[in-house]
Amino acid sequence: MVGSTLSHYKIISELGRGGMGIVYKAEDTKLERTVAIKLLLAQKLATEDDKARFHREARAVAQLNHPGIASIYEIDEDDGRSFIVMEYIEGETLGDRLARGPLSIPEAAVIGSEIAEALSAAHKKGIVHRDVKPANIMIVESGHIKILDFGLAKDLEASVLTASNLTLGTAPYMSPEQLRGEKVDWRTDAWALGVVLYEMLTGNRPFEGAYDAALAYQIQNEDPTDPSETRVEIPRDLSGLVMALLVKNPDDRSHALGDVANALNGHRLASGAEATVITGITSVRSVRKRVPWIVVAAVVCIVAIGAIWASTRTGEPDIPLRPNAIAILPFDVYGDVPLEGESMVDMLSLIDGSGDLIIIDPSTLLTYVYRSGYERIDTIIGREVANRF
Repeated sequence: MVGSTLSHYKIISELGRGGMGIVYKAEDTKLERTVAIKLLLAQKLATEDDKARFHREARAVAQLNHPGIASIYEIDEDDGRSFIVMEYIEGETLGDRLARGPLSIPEAAVIGSEIAEALSAAHKKGIVHRDVKPANIMIVESGHIKILDFGLAKDLEASVLTASNLTLGTAPYMSPEQLRGEKVDWRTDAWALGVVLYEMLTGNRPFEGAYDAALAYQIQNEDPTDPSETRVEIPRDLSGLVMALLVKNPDDRSHALGDVANALNGHRLASGAEATVITGITSVRSVRKRVPWIVVAAVVCIVAIGAIWASTRTGEPDIPLRPNAIAILPFDVYGDVPLEGESMVDMLSLIDGSGDLIIIDPSTLLTYVYRSGYERIDTIIGREVANRF
């Protein structure tokens, strides 16, 4: 194919091969730009189901507009050969980076948060990637990431794929429900993110079966070793977050990836050293779905703490008093009624601070809390935090 032309795209070189097709670097001769072209392998066009899956990839990715997701430009056909034209991205895959060993804890937290944010954006559009793995995550020159190849993505309303379920995806990153051939949703991406985080932090995958059947058994029946037991400097909360994403039962794997991103974003460097990961997500395995009124009550309590302490404080705080400031923290609540749509943290974060209400930077506040040695915020600690900020 190199040197030939598809429509108005001149093929420059081959970039890689996957189960569904071959990806080429090409020149768009009309717009004079470099693109990536995914050409479906000829044998994959044997049935209408194959064609439908290929076109579904294009439709799914075309709905997404996020800096962490590779853009799709068009889908076309030339001489019976279907192909997708995508954004060309220069950089290194996370898989290539991991071949040199585990990442530093801050680097793993930053990359993990960007993956979680991008997947969360896709989930809000009803799109599940289904094949999250280091080979599909590109680290660009700026250090940010782009998720590649939504070739296994599907609309949540679409019917489940049948016989293909056990062969789609890459086995070490597949969730238990995916291996069983069940219909999957965003929680499968959450599982895969947990595997990727585990690998970034420890340099090993959580499940390392010598052959496919053994690997599938481990994923469905065995618990992985806690990451902090493999690498002692991994903070306990970060290790707990990874383990929470690797819960076998998808009903108990209920952390929305937007919340995971918020937790990982709290990670900061302290005096050039690796700081404690700031996370509001617990490692409790029997997590239940969120209840809206409890979320509202918790936020109101945080605001009330600030108001009460402002009216009763003695002495001057370290920072001038701001009585109309609110601190938004990620947290878990438990109950039987799910919270639909964006998390309360995300919704309150939309307040831009241009009016009378000021938003305290959550990462700054949480860094203070955790560096002080507090694992949870009760009324007394809340008052101290309100006084400090």
